[in-house]
Amino acid sequence: MERGFDYYAVMAYHRQAMRELRMEETKALDWVGEITEKAVSSIGDPSRVMMKIQVLDWKSHEIVPVKETERILGGILGRGQVSLAFVPYLDPFPLHQLKNKWRPK
Repeated sequence: MERGFDYYAVMAYHRQAMRELRMEETKALDWVGEITEKAVSSIGDPSRVMMKIQVLDWKSHEIVPVKETERILGGILGRGQVSLAFVPYLDPFPLHQLKNKWRPK
């Protein structure tokens, strides 16, 4: 924080956490929301927080289902208007189906 970076990126990779920390999906999704809340609280400005969301399971190489990603977005966006990065970029991932989730109302 003392270095004064413009943005702070947080790797909120729920499936990786599930595997490494032996979490169930519901717990991992809650965990991502908690991490977002802590980042926003620490930095003080949600617009300077970028949450990196996992859209590919690193181990199985399966694309994360849209419904699962929607649940992650719900936990993140309830903490403020943070920036989002969907990792890795996948052409077949249907981002257009999620766009209405993060548009200002």
